[in-house]
Amino acid sequence: MKHIRREQFIWDFLNQGVIPVCYEKVSINHTDYLNKDAKATQNQVLYVSLVPTYLNYKLVNHDLYNSLKVVHKGKDGAGIFIDGPYTIDAYLEKFTKKQLRINLKRAISRLETSFNISYEYNFGDISEEKCDFLLSELRAMLIKRFSEKKTENMFLREWDMHTKNLAKQINNKKASLFVIYSDKSPISISLNVHINDTMLMAKTNAYDTAYSKFSLGHLDNYILLDWCLKNNYNVLDLGFGIMEYKMKWCNVFYNFEYHIYYKKHSILAKAIAAIEVKKIQLKNKIKTLNIKERVLRLKSFLKTPEQTEVTPFRPSYVLEVVASNDQYKASDLKNIDITSPAFDVLKQPVYEYLYSNQLHMDSISVYKIVNEAHSYILKTGSNLIKINILGHEN
Repeated sequence: MKHIRREQFIWDFLNQGVIPVCYEKVSINHTDYLNKDAKATQNQVLYVSLVPTYLNYKLVNHDLYNSLKVVHKGKDGAGIFIDGPYTIDAYLEKFTKKQLRINLKRAISRLETSFNISYEYNFGDISEEKCDFLLSELRAMLIKRFSEKKTENMFLREWDMHTKNLAKQINNKKASLFVIYSDKSPISISLNVHINDTMLMAKTNAYDTAYSKFSLGHLDNYILLDWCLKNNYNVLDLGFGIMEYKMKWCNVFYNFEYHIYYKKHSILAKAIAAIEVKKIQLKNKIKTLNIKERVLRLKSFLKTPEQTEVTPFRPSYVLEVVASNDQYKASDLKNIDITSPAFDVLKQPVYEYLYSNQLHMDSISVYKIVNEAHSYILKTGSNLIKINILGHEN
């Protein structure tokens, strides 16, 4: 319709730092983002979709327009506004609960006790080859995690759109990949967008679920916040969705809105705006019926066996102490490398044992019991621990 100018806010702003031309500026946490392309518009109606509610804004010719706001159902998010200079420890002491700090300190200590951990910030410099490698690892982690949860991940559905030209964006300091390594293997990756050197948006993160005992989701938040504090950022947006772990960190929870501006003293503009509001309300009503989710579940149910993705096997296991080394002869045991993909099923039980006993990976050996299906021996010093994997299909 020629009388309406339509703009989409969140995608352009978060991925390109672009503000709709109808806005003179937007403000977040006392920081102004001036719009160099701002210009007065003559349209009867201005329609801006997906505007986060933590945003303040100024229309170029606001005196000419009345405004309406309508909530967008189905999207919300959470973030952290940083109100001054802090060290990470000082910030956590002031704004988070004691139990989170205790758990976080324990998780970091035990992770670094059990593995050769290193942290890497890919921001301002990355090769195409390394970027492709990290994206491949990130994608594999997301697929595994959400297959285990049996839920859909929107980032995976829109993978190409989110990752196109990422190496270039990182080299231009518009994006980053923060990585935690165990030896040379990534075990947690966060893909982020940077806006005007003041705001970091965590677009997605994933970790190897075998390390879930070590609270890598919280550690990822810790790394992002620490980086923001050291680099004088004042907004850390942890992205869409308000999950329990975010609630322990965030001080801002937001929704999205449609902003509709219509010219004052214009019957035509008022009528068009009213129609657009009704359309949005109808869309919101349809969303409450969960039609999209029901269709997706139906499609999944109707998949042929060839189409159905294999759900990763999550092990149930039993540990038992073996009383004597004499119970098994050398010929009964075959030394194995659990970092090999062939033994993924063993990673979680072994890593959880390391966590509980504060042992390093290099201090143990793992063996397959040759004549016992799905049974293994973990040896540490003079101790032998038998691992029985339950419910394995093979």
